[in-house]
Amino acid sequence: MKKLLLLACIFSLASCTITRKINFELNKETDASMLAFLDRNNVDYKKEDLATLNSAYAYGLFSNNGYLQVPEAHFFNRDGYRVNNNFRGTNCGQVIKNAEKINTAPISDKKENLNTFAENFDFMAVPNESQIQYDAYVVISWGIFADKDVHEANETAFKWYKSLKEDYPDMKIKVILLNIDLQEKWHLTKEQEEILGVAKKSS
Repeated sequence: MKKLLLLACIFSLASCTITRKINFELNKETDASMLAFLDRNNVDYKKEDLATLNSAYAYGLFSNNGYLQVPEAHFFNRDGYRVNNNFRGTNCGQVIKNAEKINTAPISDKKENLNTFAENFDFMAVPNESQIQYDAYVVISWGIFADKDVHEANETAFKWYKSLKEDYPDMKIKVILLNIDLQEKWHLTKEQEEILGVAKKSS
């Protein structure tokens, strides 16, 4: 595995009134624990929309780029280029506004497209979508860790997901719910667990 990029685990959680950074012990999650969490929170999801980061290296990249935030939304146009977020609804708005403007929004960086971004993901289920041409792509981050501090952060992420699935009947929008928790499948070393602040299992 490539060298871990981050030296401390610091997340940003956003609520309607505050944005704060937190530092605490984390748990390693599994597909089963994530699905159980979504079901407990009554999230109406499609399994093919669910993804996780695929390695500790990807986790480090996201940390260095400031992407370990809940909620966060990343927008890509029909050609897969990342665009500026100047049309996003506010955290308190509970919806993504003006998604129809994604394809007219300025491209923020032609070097980062959806394909390179998604190289860091593992999907729970991969549907046969090779023939589908989407009008836009949106990646929304969430994390079980967030519920320990700001429950509303995940609620907002899930409402953004719902709004994109329901409020734009004339658009084909591919929405990805990206979990940014640590994953059991990464098989972290003890040193990596210490660096990341993985919660110790009680004996």
